[in-house]
Amino acid sequence: MTLIRWDPWEEVNRLRDEFDRVFGFPGRLFGVGRGGAWTPSVDVYETADEVVVKAELPGVEPGNLDVRLTEDAVTLRGEMGHEEREEGEEYYRRERRFGSFYRVVPLPAAIRPEEGRATFRHGVLEVRAPKAEPERARGRRLQIEEVH
Repeated sequence: MTLIRWDPWEEVNRLRDEFDRVFGFPGRLFGVGRGGAWTPSVDVYETADEVVVKAELPGVEPGNLDVRLTEDAVTLRGEMGHEEREEGEEYYRRERRFGSFYRVVPLPAAIRPEEGRATFRHGVLEVRAPKAEPERARGRRLQIEEVH
């Protein structure tokens, strides 16, 4: 059994994300999270045997990326390249992103994290992990006694 640190704000953040998704918060369309921080866009799906997460990470070098798996989530943490600014530069527009990001992606089914694998190609990270065997319910059927 894996212990997962309890985050008291997780449910609040999940509710906020769902509210943003339902009501179309425009910043999420461009990968902007809470407080203006960038978060990668992801696709999550499952096949008969595994769960797959694909994340768009343009400008991120694989060496600057940390991917962690638990039985029910994928955590993405990394840093996008930085650029040195020279004195006297005057920008008319600056839209390129720099800095760190962090995102926890809940999974639709339990996985076996020790067997997960990740690949990175053309700015897209793909994480695949086999599904865990469903736990058999332990218990027994009770005889119901009629009491008068």
